[in-house]
Amino acid sequence: MKKLLGFIFIVFFGITTSTFAAPFTYTFSGTISHILDDAGAAAVAGISVGDSVSYTFLIDRARDPIEMYYDGSLNPNLIDSPPSRDYFYVDLLSGSLIDEVNGGSFDSAGDIAVYKEGLELDSPAGQGVIFLTGSDDNFIRLEGGLDLWTIGSIVNVEETAFDENVFYTTVTSQNLTLTNISAVPVPAAVWLFGTGLLGIFGFNYRKNKA
Repeated sequence: MKKLLGFIFIVFFGITTSTFAAPFTYTFSGTISHILDDAGAAAVAGISVGDSVSYTFLIDRARDPIEMYYDGSLNPNLIDSPPSRDYFYVDLLSGSLIDEVNGGSFDSAGDIAVYKEGLELDSPAGQGVIFLTGSDDNFIRLEGGLDLWTIGSIVNVEETAFDENVFYTTVTSQNLTLTNISAVPVPAAVWLFGTGLLGIFGFNYRKNKA
């Protein structure tokens, strides 16, 4: 029985720490420091320098990134090996300030419809990391040292959107402060799966013993 319980623990632990490894959310807050509004996206959004901003990103180092073209195909060059070593998954959960104007400019099959990626550059201990989320017509980019982030860390975030004539708006928020780091909980179904395994094997053990 002890060997059986040990086996169940190893399997369950492996599932919860690999397949269901918890990603993290990071929230950065501050104010807009600069706007270049050639596309008019900032005017449409009604934002101006000095306005408050708050971006929340989900970052999952164990999940592969996404670059999806408008024809539905994926860029295979991002994937080094599963899980990807240099590239990883990033998504913006909230905080976008502007949107593409009049449908934007980049909607052909060879353009990127979805970016959800982070890239760790060749530098010490994650000090060079680029994050990109959005599409060719509307994306958010930041650079920072992910492995060095703690509450109070400072980053710069740049959001860009295009119009139908390839004019663009860029909203820059310098010196945003990292105000919250949260682990995304392991899904309840995983824990139910584990307790279910224990229940099944426990029942069989009692049955065989009887």
